[in-house]
Amino acid sequence: MKITNLSLHSDQLYATLLPRLVGRVFHVTPMNVFEQIHAVGEIRANINGELPTTFGSTNSFFRNRGCVSFFDYRSASPEQIGDAIGKCSPYNLPSSDSPFGYESRIAFLFLSNTADDRLIPWTRWKEEQSLSEKIIPWVEAGYPGSVPITLIEEVLCVTIEYPTDSIADALRRLGAKPKLNLNNLRHRLKPVP
Repeated sequence: MKITNLSLHSDQLYATLLPRLVGRVFHVTPMNVFEQIHAVGEIRANINGELPTTFGSTNSFFRNRGCVSFFDYRSASPEQIGDAIGKCSPYNLPSSDSPFGYESRIAFLFLSNTADDRLIPWTRWKEEQSLSEKIIPWVEAGYPGSVPITLIEEVLCVTIEYPTDSIADALRRLGAKPKLNLNNLRHRLKPVP
């Protein structure tokens, strides 16, 4: 498993981080949780709700089916990715020590394409008409059961520097989400080799 470290300022997320995610399937977790995942050798499915939820949903479609959720940016359009980021950004994780801040150290765990045939697409939610359960349309997929660490081909450990004492920081503390400019997004959405 390849581990890469990257440090970014929060205003570099769309231009620098997003192109590394497009075309890939990945799980996102705070660094301290990744360290636990690495120690036990698997990403555990949160079947009974005993594990902390990274994105706060206790009524997740995939969690309710014993799956580990992944972001799937392989075939979504720029508009679909932009819409999904507006609903559930993979790089604005809640901070573990502050109810108003974001976690500054995030791990992106990239799933090997050898696991592609096990992934359940978000469209299963539509097929089952499970409208009361939460899903991120276009970009969420589920892996049934726990995911062995051997299926993670790369981990991107990102440290994000957020501005302090700024309007952006105040908005983040209030839970505001950044607006995504789709006009310039298309050329950024080329996968990084």
